[in-house]
Formats: sequence, C-alpha cells, structure tokens
Amino acid sequence: MCVDDSPDLTDMMTWAIRQEPDLEDAGAMGSAEGIVEEVIRRRVDIVILDLTMPGPDPLGAISALADGAPLCRVIAFSGHDDPETREAARIAGAWELVSKHGEPNDVMQAIRRVAGQAVLRE
Repeated sequence: MCVDDSPDLTDMMTWAIRQEPDLEDAGAMGSAEGIVEEVIRRRVDIVILDLTMPGPDPLGAISALADGAPLCRVIAFSGHDDPETREAARIAGAWELVSKHGEPNDVMQAIRRVAGQAVLRE
C-alpha cells in the first residue's frame, strides 16, 4: 500500500507495482488517517509511507502500525534522506527509508528486501 498526499505519486507507484509479477498492489491512501485499520482490513504486508504529508504525523503512524499491525512492514519514502530523518524513521519502526530523489526501481528493490527479511527488527 502506498500512502502519500500526492495522487500523481500514488498513481505512479500503483502502476509500477502492478507491472511487477511478484508484487501485488494493496491500494493507496492520501494520508495516514485510519492507517492501522486499513492495513488490517486490506491485509497489507508492506506500506510505503511518505514522511511529509498533512494529517496525522507519519512517524506516529509508523509507530502505530508497529503496535497495531506488527506483521506489516513500513518503508519510509521521503524527499528528506538525511541521517536525522533516517534515524527518526528507524526509531519509529520503519524497516527502510527510500529517497524520493532515487530511481523508481529503488522502491521495488526495497519492497523485495523488506519482504525477504524473516525476523522482525527490535
């Protein structure tokens, strides 16, 4: 599931995921409002979550997912990829941070890496 306040970005991400035969699109959301309930309802394994969007605090949403949907893994997706942002995302419970400045395939590779990790991080 892609969670970002940019409809263009969520549309592009949804399209890209659907092109990958080993990945399945779980939909999109425009904010983190109600994210735990949606993740549980849709049985989402991995969330790609923008760290800078209006509405509920994205870092708080990562923590809420870690508590309320512990089997779901979060990939933080941000235009800010400095060490402080990476560390804040990690502390909140993100499995990885992917820069919006990278290549489109970076997200697909991150999804595969995170999906392949067998043990939840501490």
